[in-house]
Amino acid sequence: MKIGIIDYGAGNLGNVVRALKRLDLEGAVLSLPEEAKKASFLILPGVGAFDPAMKNLAARGWDERIIDWAERGNPILGICLGMQLMAQSSTEGGLTPGLGLIDGQVVKLDITPSPHMGWNTLSGSKEHYYFVHSYGIVRSKDVATTTEVGGTSFVSSAVKGSVTGLQFHPERSGPSGLRLLDKIIKGKGL
Repeated sequence: MKIGIIDYGAGNLGNVVRALKRLDLEGAVLSLPEEAKKASFLILPGVGAFDPAMKNLAARGWDERIIDWAERGNPILGICLGMQLMAQSSTEGGLTPGLGLIDGQVVKLDITPSPHMGWNTLSGSKEHYYFVHSYGIVRSKDVATTTEVGGTSFVSSAVKGSVTGLQFHPERSGPSGLRLLDKIIKGKGL
């Protein structure tokens, strides 16, 4: 299996590449949308703000490729901002449409401290994962797990068909994150 890591100018590519190497999986950074044809699994990483990231995806032609990829039932994983980009829209920097692959709108989370930075658990799990974000999805029909910070709950993972989104960084979450990343890539769910 060849894993394509989408490079659209707003990603934590190096950490994802290193995590895949630790799992003995073949990953390649893809700069051009047509390179996705060589992959059997895509990862949409991300660090930064929603609006500029969506503009970068569109300018490089990745938005249409990602939507087509998912509509064909091919597996794709969004990490942090990558998951947010998969949502219907975001209020970060003004109302901006997303890729529409998972239900929900990205909003500024009413949490203290903000940003939510550090280790936290997912509903139904005792494992800890690394988070760093101020925005997130609060409600979604595609919710798989939630996480709570200071009494505010948000979607920490979402699944819809072949599309999986993680608000946290599995590639930065030590052994727990690597196990989860491996499980998702191998099609074994969360």
